Amino acid sequence: MGGVVSFENAEIIYVAEDGAIGLTESFASRFENDMPFDIKRPVVTRKHETLIKENWSAIYQGTSAFDAVKHVTPTKFFYRTFYNILFEMAPSLRPIFRSSMTVQGKSLAGIIKTLATVINGANIVRASQELAKRHLKYGAKKDHYTAVGQILLQTLEIVSGDKWTPEISTAYLTAYSLIYFVMLPVILNNEPVEITESLPATISKSEPISATAKRLTLTFDFNLRFHPGDAILLGLPVAEGGEVKRHYTIASLSVEGTNTIDIVVDDVSASSHWLVTQATGATLKLYWIESNVRFEIDSPESIPSNVVFVSHGVGCVPFLVMLEGLYRIRETFHGSAVTLQVAPNQADVDAYTSAVTSTEKPIEWESRSIHYAPTVSADKLKDIAPNLAHSDLYVCGPADFIATTEEAFVAAGGSKDRIHVYSFDNAQLGARKIE
Repeated sequence: MGGVVSFENAEIIYVAEDGAIGLTESFASRFENDMPFDIKRPVVTRKHETLIKENWSAIYQGTSAFDAVKHVTPTKFFYRTFYNILFEMAPSLRPIFRSSMTVQGKSLAGIIKTLATVINGANIVRASQELAKRHLKYGAKKDHYTAVGQILLQTLEIVSGDKWTPEISTAYLTAYSLIYFVMLPVILNNEPVEITESLPATISKSEPISATAKRLTLTFDFNLRFHPGDAILLGLPVAEGGEVKRHYTIASLSVEGTNTIDIVVDDVSASSHWLVTQATGATLKLYWIESNVRFEIDSPESIPSNVVFVSHGVGCVPFLVMLEGLYRIRETFHGSAVTLQVAPNQADVDAYTSAVTSTEKPIEWESRSIHYAPTVSADKLKDIAPNLAHSDLYVCGPADFIATTEEAFVAAGGSKDRIHVYSFDNAQLGARKIE
């Protein structure tokens, strides 16, 4: 045995002359009864490294299982599949993943990079154990690592299509088992924080933006990451001794992470009435990010070049946030954004246009245009957005409004497969597939 492992780690791992990396017998024998997988003496070889890298490259480019229309991108296909299986098989893990799935999906892809490069990691012990320590504050337990490993393999098999083989499966499982083994001293000897389904959030600011709407700031003890368009699932104590769950579009922007978010609430229901009538200091429950449409502004290439937003009333809020997201990346986004706000009166939406953005001012940008109309029609859409055949429609509002808008868009030359519906259907909360 020889290798590049530092002295303090020599009691845990070794590097063979051919570059393979494995566990010392003393370490492996001490923890083998705690390892749930069949590989009790994992040795990651150069062949394993090659198999993992080649497989991930095939997944990243799109395998036979990838459908561009359905899955959008190969990486989205990967993380959507993983999280949908995870939350179906282990729903108790949902609170560990409070941030946007699109943000966390990129971190998930980082796991594959770790598995592919473990053989070259001189600091693999320190890095793995530090990761396990960080996960303690999220409530991660030993059984969770087992579930993640099993579902990761299941996901990789699905997204690999005809590229999957037993040898590739063994390569991934061996690398995962090695890292799992190294984490075990931390996992077994430390108590993770208790997982709570929700976090307490405090209304730290409440500002009126119209006669019926307010912009609220919520503060909580968690680093939440999200994209423009993402919504937050909240639990509101509207009923005596009870709770209703509702989601609200996040009106502030932060891909990096923050412990405060803004929401815009119009007093049109019992739940929204409760929110707008609360004084600062009131508390509610914060669950997690849950939405079906957003712009990943850290990946501008994933955003359509020509965007048409059509909304009814307060439905303009998510699109104004998404518009600001485009404005934030205007140096790299070279498309256009046309907005049609529909309401009985223009005054009904003007307040949102001015107050929803983080600057609380209308966005002045040559690549955007905002229009008003009392109704939506094909002629109106052609008038404001002549390039509809090459545009993506984003629509938000009541069901009948959405249907009318979709018909008008297609009649004006738009394509059905380029329609995205921003849903406020609270009946689906907690039951949505990850998108």
